[in-house]
Amino acid sequence: METGQPRSDRGEDVPAGDGAADATSDDTRAPARAGPAPLSPEDRDARARAFFDLSPDPAFVHDGAHVLMANQALAGFLGHTSAQDLVGVSIFSFIEPESRARLRERIEAMFTHLEQALVTVGYFDPAQPKRLMSRLRRLLARAQPSDAEVDILRGIAAAIIEKRAERAGRKGGR
Repeated sequence: METGQPRSDRGEDVPAGDGAADATSDDTRAPARAGPAPLSPEDRDARARAFFDLSPDPAFVHDGAHVLMANQALAGFLGHTSAQDLVGVSIFSFIEPESRARLRERIEAMFTHLEQALVTVGYFDPAQPKRLMSRLRRLLARAQPSDAEVDILRGIAAAIIEKRAERAGRKGGR
């Protein structure tokens, strides 16, 4: 049954307007809203920097060796008056000396283990070292492996060395 009321696309009654336009015509629909205009890279960087600076949590960005930028929350946490005071500071200065020594020992042991594994599989020749180990050091310095990740790498190296030793023992026993 026709009520004389305009209907929506779903068949529901639409209240009559002021009579100036037909409710089913496209003229009465709201114009489609466009999303926000895309931000320029500079605006995106400025927003990200503002978010970083205003964060209530202490935070810093580093290059693996030194602080590149820090927020005011970190400066306050560490007793500095300005976040700029922290730029250029070695990230190792945030680690207690005892922990620093332990960390260096673990990393050196990992490199020794990796070098032994690479020699075992014939990938590295210590007589002609070239730059492999220094490149591996840089790679792992950028990666900043956690204690668990260092343990994984050492476990892989140990497995390589052990398997080769087992195979050599079996061949010699024949």
